[in-house]
Amino acid sequence: MTLKVIIGSDEYSLDDGAICRLLAHDGWGMPRVSRLVDRGPLQHGHTDLGYHLQARQGTLVLGIVEKDLNEMYDRRGELLDLFKPMNDPLLEFDLPNGDVRRIAVHYGGDLSIPWRAKGWAAVKVGLDLVAPDPSFYDPAQQNVQFRIESQCASRGRNSLRFRSSFR
Repeated sequence: MTLKVIIGSDEYSLDDGAICRLLAHDGWGMPRVSRLVDRGPLQHGHTDLGYHLQARQGTLVLGIVEKDLNEMYDRRGELLDLFKPMNDPLLEFDLPNGDVRRIAVHYGGDLSIPWRAKGWAAVKVGLDLVAPDPSFYDPAQQNVQFRIESQCASRGRNSLRFRSSFR
């Protein structure tokens, strides 16, 4: 699996070592779900009316390894630039089976870069991200055409066509 960050038309790998290496990630499985329920005054239990997916909260653990202190600060600066609050990056997961999934995220609050005087050459960075729309999507567009028809005795047949893309 590979992981990229996309900002505008620029792509940055998070696991090739140019900026950092992806060590671990969490929170990218199923999003939290809130059930919608209703209950009558004489009803035992409740009636399930459906659900809402909550915003997804995920974490990336990234490693920065450099031999030169100046290089370490350069990698640190690049990482901070990628996830600054004004950016709304896309994460792109290239899965081992060949599938590609994207999700829109924004900075969620914790990008602390620890510092040790004697151990600066290898640093682990925890990064919290929030995905307001918790759904992953396939960036390859697929077009499907729908046709909706209605019929009135006095007016004849009317149709409405529209194009949609989804997966």
